[in-house]
Amino acid sequence: MASVDVVVPCYKYGRYLRDCVQSVLAQQGVDVRVLIIDDCSPDNTPEVAQQLCDEDSRVEYRRHAENKGHIATYNEGLLGWASADACLLLSADDILAPGALARAAACLAVDPSISFVYGECIDFSDDALPSFSASTEIEFEFEQISGEDFIRSMCQTATNFVPTPTSIVRTSIQHQVGGYSPELPHAGDMEMWLRLAACGNVRSLKTVQACYRRHGSNMSTTSPFGSLPDIVQRYQAISAILRSHAHVFENVESLQQQAKKVLSQNALNSAHHAFDQADIAECKRLLRISSNLAPSSCRSTPYLKLMVKCLLGTSTWQALNRLGSACFSQRPSTNRT
Repeated sequence: MASVDVVVPCYKYGRYLRDCVQSVLAQQGVDVRVLIIDDCSPDNTPEVAQQLCDEDSRVEYRRHAENKGHIATYNEGLLGWASADACLLLSADDILAPGALARAAACLAVDPSISFVYGECIDFSDDALPSFSASTEIEFEFEQISGEDFIRSMCQTATNFVPTPTSIVRTSIQHQVGGYSPELPHAGDMEMWLRLAACGNVRSLKTVQACYRRHGSNMSTTSPFGSLPDIVQRYQAISAILRSHAHVFENVESLQQQAKKVLSQNALNSAHHAFDQADIAECKRLLRISSNLAPSSCRSTPYLKLMVKCLLGTSTWQALNRLGSACFSQRPSTNRT
């Protein structure tokens, strides 16, 4: 039977921890171990974790004496503890779908060229845990993607399309590529998938593998996709993989330009959002990033319009909008008979 080690980093998520761990322990068809790493949580994480350890010998618990941050916590579990056939990093606020580990383990066992497997992820709120039909446990379709094609697709879209709670990695490959990069805390997942794909093929499962809990304390909420650090670090991740694998791709420059174009548009969209939030300084920083990535964006209508808005300021722009709306609403209607 295949074995899977699941690392559960936990910081202030004690209220979610039991749901997460139980979703792992309920997995069938694999030998599973769980390591809870408590990054010095100030909540009830120690009590919940210890209860889980007492209830099931497959659960281990570690607590940091001081907060080390998510990157160091991830690497501690994946590199210093995981030793099974496959490993998974699962945030304490997420849960696995039934059969997720067995499906991924079967894919890894049947094809040694696969470095990692990922699948679909659905969102849920605190109101109720998602329910699954029995068929999702045994039936699934998949797409096999060469590592080269995976890297090309991620460079072209400049987007991390792999849901982290669904990504189950061959442990030997994880140890080979190393841990998450401390220099890329906002794009660490994306950079990791690129490195893993450089070592083998990827299998995408066309079924739900995990569930992502939406709540006010999500890391993605506090560090939103499209923020300046996120955009810059996605570009750094793409540039790094293209530099190290330039011999693999005939069109490295083209891939880099496609990534720049997408990220420039992301920055421009985020700049508009920053202006709407009255954060002019952030808006201008994002505009500079947009123009640096793709100088041609400076000639686009959305870019020029936003520059004008920044020059006027939010108060003046809002006043002009109100005036325009009032004038438009007072225009006499034309009736035809």
